[in-house]
Amino acid sequence: MSVGRRAGLAALALAALLAGCAAPAPLSSASPGAGTPVAGRPDASDLPVARQLAGVPFVAQPDWQCGPAALAIAMTASGHPVPVATLAADAFVPGLKGTLQAEMLAASRRQRLLATVLPPEFDALRREIADGRPVIVLQNLGLAALPRWHYAVLIGYDLEAAQVTLHSGDEPQMRMGRGVFERTWARSGRWAMTVTAPAVLPASADEPRSVQAAIGLERVDAAAA
Repeated sequence: MSVGRRAGLAALALAALLAGCAAPAPLSSASPGAGTPVAGRPDASDLPVARQLAGVPFVAQPDWQCGPAALAIAMTASGHPVPVATLAADAFVPGLKGTLQAEMLAASRRQRLLATVLPPEFDALRREIADGRPVIVLQNLGLAALPRWHYAVLIGYDLEAAQVTLHSGDEPQMRMGRGVFERTWARSGRWAMTVTAPAVLPASADEPRSVQAAIGLERVDAAAA
């Protein structure tokens, strides 16, 4: 094989690794989904040690479309099913082969649903699961220098087994070690969101996040907001 051909194949492989199925915008320290855990959050001692949500539908992702598939899962679980193709038309960016976080939020609001970015803490995810609500999470399954972005839907956790359960890619109810999950989630700035009916506030959202979610919805549906 010629040197030029080897270099070309290496470039294609690198591009595939970098692309993943999401294309997140940079997270600033002021962004609701970024930064470190905030002091003063509610005590998590009231949360169950393990919880697995039953009946959360699985939607296999089309090529590169983990974002629309994750949205379809969360919306169906909220009682508002939307075809993944419809969501892809709103949220998927073909040139990027992925979906920006802003588009995930906007696509939810176009469906008259409340899209809320959660506090960047594992206990916030636990609180949503304990409340019966799946959570969309953004992971970097690659490395910090060679990211492979991916949206999945968290549907369960088990602290004693140190595992989480995800609807991810083409695999329903995928088990992942908590340590691996925490590392891949941390590389995205611990970004997570929920999708709910307008009258339902996420269990873990504080007042600023709830207000921001309502303001976002107001641009589409003022009455619901």
